[in-house]
Amino acid sequence: MPPRPQLISPLLANWTVTQAGLYFSAARVGEPIHIYRYKGGQLTNLGTTPGELVDASPNIAISPDGHWMIVA
Repeated sequence: MPPRPQLISPLLANWTVTQAGLYFSAARVGEPIHIYRYKGGQLTNLGTTPGELVDASPNIAISPDGHWMIVA
């Protein structure tokens, strides 16, 4: 089994859980948005936050097909 990345951070304020994995990001402008995929334990960078995000969890939403994301 591959080593698991450290996902706990005081800056980790935005997240959601789907069947594919855990999506997460810090609340600051320009922070990376990642998915930790359960299958294979991969951590993938999906892009960056478009602006400062609301500091409340969970506030990332993923469409059922996994192709769209909304952040607040």
